[in-house]
Amino acid sequence: MALTTASKELKSFYDKELHKHIDNDSQSHIQRMNIRISKVDQKLKYVIDKDIKCLFGLITSVKGVGLQIAANSLMATHGFPQFTNWRKFSCYCGLAPFEYS
Repeated sequence: MALTTASKELKSFYDKELHKHIDNDSQSHIQRMNIRISKVDQKLKYVIDKDIKCLFGLITSVKGVGLQIAANSLMATHGFPQFTNWRKFSCYCGLAPFEYS
């Protein structure tokens, strides 16, 4: 997404031929990155289905939490065993307006 936006923004600064060359090069990078992201997503889904499907379902039920955020949260917290309530997890994430206790 960032490369696509940057390419569009550069259009007004470069002549058409140079922009076309840069845009074509950027598009090939974007395609390769999208393929790599898809492969990582598939591997994450496999691990999730195999080991932590229940926790993953709970996390992704939160609006705005998708595959990457859920997987990162599960890995960073080792499946949340040290959190006895939602307040402690909110503090851990830096989302709570109160002190950790």
